[in-house]
Amino acid sequence: MRGRTEAVRTLFRALAEGGAPLAFGVVAATHGGNNTGLQLAFLITLPGLLAAAAILVTATPSYDQDRQPIAEQEAQHAAQVRSTGSPRRPHP
Repeated sequence: MRGRTEAVRTLFRALAEGGAPLAFGVVAATHGGNNTGLQLAFLITLPGLLAAAAILVTATPSYDQDRQPIAEQEAQHAAQVRSTGSPRRPHP
């Protein structure tokens, strides 16, 4: 399940990163295409950047708590592979 979730997350991230310059250019072009258009494009995209920064600052303290169970599961899996030689993961 984690692999599928990570694949979907990576897909959305790639689409967002690839589409961001296009969206920024469209916003700038529709608002004049000159310096005023660029200024408005920056102002329009600024709230999204601020929201992302707020989410990052809020989520950072809990990152280690969220990562700990996954690290333990990975350690158990590595021990299982060493003992049995089987790379298969048990279903949760």
